[in-house]
Amino acid sequence: MGEPSKSTDLSLVRIILFILGFAQLLALTEILSVPLFWALIKPGGELELIVRPVWLLDSIYSKQIRLNLIAYLSVALLASLLLSPLGLLLKKRGWGSTAGGVYFGASGSFLLSFASFTFFQQLFFFVVPWLRSGNAFFVSISALGVLLVIMKGTLWGMKRWQGLETGFFLGLAIHLVINFLRVCLMNFVNLTLKNFGLALAGVAVILGIGLALGVLLSRVRRNRAWLAGVERVALAGFLALGILMISIPALQWGEILLARGPAAAPPSGAAGSQPASGPGGGSASPNVIMIVWDTARADHLSLYGYPRPTTPFLERLAAEAVVFDRAYASSPWTIPSHASFFTGLYPSEHHCSWVNLRLSGEFTTLAETFKENGYATLAISNNAALSPFTGFDQGFHRFVESSRLGSTAGELMEWLWTLSFHPQYLQDSGAERTQQILSHWVKRLAQTRAPFFLFINYVETHIPYPTVDVALQFFPDPKAAKKNFARTPLDWDYYNCNPKRGAGASSEIQAWHDGAISYLDQQLGRLYVQLEKAGLLDQTIIIVLSDHGESLGERDYFGHDFFLHEPLLRVPLVIYYPKLLSPGRIAHPVSLVRLPSLILDLIHQQMPAVLAAPPEGSVPLYAEASPPLPAIAKLKGRCPQGFDTRRMERNQKAVLQWPYKLIWDSQEADELYQIATDPEEGVNLVEQDRGIYRQLQHLINLFRAAHPETESAGPLAVDYQTKKALEALGYARPLRQPEPSRPSPPAPP
Repeated sequence: MGEPSKSTDLSLVRIILFILGFAQLLALTEILSVPLFWALIKPGGELELIVRPVWLLDSIYSKQIRLNLIAYLSVALLASLLLSPLGLLLKKRGWGSTAGGVYFGASGSFLLSFASFTFFQQLFFFVVPWLRSGNAFFVSISALGVLLVIMKGTLWGMKRWQGLETGFFLGLAIHLVINFLRVCLMNFVNLTLKNFGLALAGVAVILGIGLALGVLLSRVRRNRAWLAGVERVALAGFLALGILMISIPALQWGEILLARGPAAAPPSGAAGSQPASGPGGGSASPNVIMIVWDTARADHLSLYGYPRPTTPFLERLAAEAVVFDRAYASSPWTIPSHASFFTGLYPSEHHCSWVNLRLSGEFTTLAETFKENGYATLAISNNAALSPFTGFDQGFHRFVESSRLGSTAGELMEWLWTLSFHPQYLQDSGAERTQQILSHWVKRLAQTRAPFFLFINYVETHIPYPTVDVALQFFPDPKAAKKNFARTPLDWDYYNCNPKRGAGASSEIQAWHDGAISYLDQQLGRLYVQLEKAGLLDQTIIIVLSDHGESLGERDYFGHDFFLHEPLLRVPLVIYYPKLLSPGRIAHPVSLVRLPSLILDLIHQQMPAVLAAPPEGSVPLYAEASPPLPAIAKLKGRCPQGFDTRRMERNQKAVLQWPYKLIWDSQEADELYQIATDPEEGVNLVEQDRGIYRQLQHLINLFRAAHPETESAGPLAVDYQTKKALEALGYARPLRQPEPSRPSPPAPP
C-alpha cells in the first residue's frame, strides 16, 4: 500500500479537529447512550423506562449537556496542548503519517480515561466501597490500559488503512462499552440474562457499524485525497454545533436584553395601557416575580400564627401586601400542582399525574402568555422534577435547572469545582447558588427595556433539609443536630416503616422543617434588598407561595405523595404590589388554580376578582390525588410489613366549601370535616351532618363527571432523566442501591 501524503496526515488543523470532534462526540454519546441502554435493559419493577423522541430536543437545551460539552472539550484542549510536543517530536524524527495516529491516540486515551472516571467512581461506591480511596490509582491504571489499546488501534489503522478514522471510531466504541457497563452496574440487581444479552447485542451492532464506518472512510480517503478536506469541513461544522449548544445561555440573554417590551399589557379581557418609561423595563407593565417555597406548609409560618418565628421578613413584607389566610393547592405534590398554577387547570384537565409526568405543549402556560406579549421570561428551578424533560421550560427565554443530579462527567466536574471553590453551595439544595445567580440577573434585568417574569423554585423545605446555621436555629444543640444529620439524614420511608420512631422524633423533624422555612425567609429578604438597590421594587409584583405542604407524622405518614388533608393542601400565598393592592388579609378560601387570572388582572392594573369575598358564600375549591406508583413500590421494598400501601392505592378528590371539606375516596368511606373548628381533621362528620354531606357529595359528583380519571393501570412509563429526578427527590427507589434498615448516608454526586 502506498504511503499517504504527509501534508494531509500531519496537518495540525485536521488532527486538532479530530481530537475536538472526538471529545464532542464522547460528550454527546454519554448523554444519549445511557438512556438508550436503560431502555434496552428495561428493568423490572415500578418503572418502565422509555425514550421519548421529544427527549432529544429537550437535551439540547438542558444544562446537563452543556456541562458535558464544556468538560470534554476542555479536557481535549488540555490534552492537545500537553501532547503537542509529542506530535512535533515524532514528525522531526521522521515517523511520517504515523505521528498523526500516535498524537491522536494519546489525546484520545486522555479523553477516554477522563470518561471512565465516572464509571470507576460508581463502581467503587456500589460494588467495592473499600476501594473508594483508591479511585485515583485505579483510574490511572485504566488510563494506561486505554492508552495502549487506542494507540495500538490507531497505529494499526494507520498502517493498514492509513487514516485516523479507525482510531476515531474505535475510541467511540470503547466509550459505548464504558457506558453500557455503567448501566449494567447501576441496574445489576434487576438485570436479567435475557435483557443483558439484548443490550449486549445492541452494543455489538453499534460497535460493528462504527468500526466498519471507520475502516470504510479510511479506505475511501486513501484513494480520494479530497476527502480530507470534506472531513475538515464536517468536523468544523460539528464543532460549530457544539459551540452553539454551549452558547445557548448567551443567546437567550441576548434575546432578553434586546426585547422591546409589550405594546400593551397581556390580554385578560380588558385593554391594557400603552407602554411608558419605567424602571426594570421600558413598559409601564409591571415585573412579576413568583417565588415557590416547595413543600412549605402554611401552618408552620409565623405569618399564620405559628409560635416559632419562622418568617420574620415575610411578616414585614406582609405589612404592605395581601395575605391569603386560606390558600389551597390542587394537588399534594410538585408536578401537577405547578402545572395547575401555570395553566389555571385542575390536574384532571392538564393530565399531569403519576402516569404522565410531562406537561403537554398543548396547554398555554403563564410564562408563554408573558413571552407572547413582550415580557422577558426567566426561571430558576431547584426541583429536579421541574425541567425541560417534564415540559416546564415552556415559555421561558432562560431556564436554569437544578444541579442536584450527578450522573455524567460534566456534572461530576461541576460538583468537584463547587466542593473546591464554593463549598457553601453544598449546604443547601440550591438556595445559595440561586442567590448568586439572582445577584447577576437583577443587575441585567434593571437594564432591559422589557418587563420581566421571573419564576424561582426553592426546594429547601423538601428533604434533604439545609444544614446552614440559620436552618439549625430551632435545635437546642445545632452542632449536634448537624452532626447527626450528616450521619443519618432524614428518611421519610424509615419513619413510615416505623411510625413509633417517627412519633418519637417529632420535635426534631419539626425543627428541621421550621429551620428550612426560616432559611428561605432570609433568602427572600436578600432578594428584596437586591431589587431595592436596583430600583426595581416599585415596579415589581412579588408573589410568595408553596406548591403543597408536608405531612410530618399526621395520620402516621411522612411526606407528600398522597392524601388531601390540610397539612398537604393548605399553603402560604402572599402578593406584594403596594402600587395597586392595599395591605390586608383574605379570609375566604382561594385555590392556586386562580393564580394565572389573578396575576393577569394585576398586570392590567385591575383589582383581581378573586380578592372580593363571594356574595353568596364560599365558592367550592377542588383538589385531586392519584396513586403515587414510585412511592408505593419504594415503600413495599423498604417496609413490606411496616406500612400498608393500600392506603395509597386509590384515587381521591376533595371539595372545600368553607368551613366544610369532603374527601371522596375511590375505595373507602368518604371523610367530612368542619375545618374552622377542627383544623386537624380529627372528627369525620359524615354521619352527624348528613345534609352537608349530601350537598358536598353532589358537588364532588359533578366535579368527577366533568373531570374523569385518566390514569391507567400498569408500571410508570418514564424516561431516564425524569427517573433520575424522582430518585433525587426521594419519590422513587434507586434500582441498584441496596435498601438499608436505617437511613444510609447520601451517595456522592
